Amino acid sequence: MSAEHDPGTGGQSPWPDKFRGLDRLPRIPFALLPSPVRALPDLGRAWGIGDLWLKDDGRCGPLYGGNKVRKLEYILGEARAEKSTSVVTIGAIGSHHSLATTLYARREGFDVEAGLFPQPLTGHVRANLAANLEAGVRPRMFPTPLLVPLALARRRWSTEWTTIPGGGSSPVGIAGFVAAAFELAAQVQSGELPEPRTIFVAVGTGGTAAGLLL
Repeated sequence: MSAEHDPGTGGQSPWPDKFRGLDRLPRIPFALLPSPVRALPDLGRAWGIGDLWLKDDGRCGPLYGGNKVRKLEYILGEARAEKSTSVVTIGAIGSHHSLATTLYARREGFDVEAGLFPQPLTGHVRANLAANLEAGVRPRMFPTPLLVPLALARRRWSTEWTTIPGGGSSPVGIAGFVAAAFELAAQVQSGELPEPRTIFVAVGTGGTAAGLLL
């Protein structure tokens, strides 16, 4: 599949003037978008929130859901536009980002290498690591995350490799969540959910929050 721009706009940009540049970013559109929204009345009552809704990005990926998928559309689109044949990223051994990167990048024909470092071994971590290895990642194990950036820096000198930071949180990656903010606004305008007063997101490397905030 070649890198594409956002389809279905009839030649007209769906973005406000300030964000028309999103149309020019290479993108491989493999996410199932828009992700659905639904009310969570029981959880809302438990938290004392009268009107709590979920935008479920867990259902936006045909191979693997979660907040990495939107970022990877743009990151892998850029990698293809730059003629890279391989990508390298970083994460703990049970990293969801590393697993999502391996699944989608391998499907798109890239080789994948990951610099992995230890984290507490739980059943969930072991399952994620096993899935990552089964998906075809080439792991490089490090005793501490402090050593990983040095290894990744060496890859920057190779034009065949695209380096993806932890969590996919790069200026290119967060474009996925700039687009997600407009997607959410369109769902509000169509009456699928009320306009939110507050948006809660989990924060690790910060890319999801940065894109929505922008």
